[in-house]
Amino acid sequence: MDDRINDLDRRTRGAINATLCKELRSRGETKSGMYIILTPKSRMAVYCDMMTDGGGWLTCNRNLHVLTANQPHELRIDLKDNGDTAFAKYSTFNVGPESGKFRLAIGGYSGDAAWDIITACNSVQNILPLCCANRCKRGWWFENCYAANLNGLFLNGAYTGDARGMDWRDWKKFRYSIPFTEMKIRPIA
Repeated sequence: MDDRINDLDRRTRGAINATLCKELRSRGETKSGMYIILTPKSRMAVYCDMMTDGGGWLTCNRNLHVLTANQPHELRIDLKDNGDTAFAKYSTFNVGPESGKFRLAIGGYSGDAAWDIITACNSVQNILPLCCANRCKRGWWFENCYAANLNGLFLNGAYTGDARGMDWRDWKKFRYSIPFTEMKIRPIA
């Protein structure tokens, strides 16, 4: 991993002093791609989206607590299927520490991805008799254990059988695997 980061250091022209994709964007970086950022504990290779919605987005699925712990962030989820696109944007996004079981704080939905799946399902999660994350080995945002699955398999559109595709139920319906999903964060202000 260190060799990969050192190689990336050389290719990113010294941008390693940045702590966030948004900082790189404000310094004039306009090309989306891999960059090195500094976290409180280490250097990290990340993909920065410098084009969508003003740029400065860190595309991520991992290390969210480390990245969101020191300041408020917003989250954007982009969905694409052939020429059709949708997005969900949340003005508040934070992932708590492991000691708090990585509790998610999220809110302030805007977008056109049919409805606010994450906030709505978060409220449902608290009343289910069994925890969806434990029972189905999936994220907390699964209403009745299934409303969206951005880390599912790409199954090339409609599919049958077990719910296992990259789905966003109220955008493309249940059991329709979306070819492109992307989650990205950036600090607020």
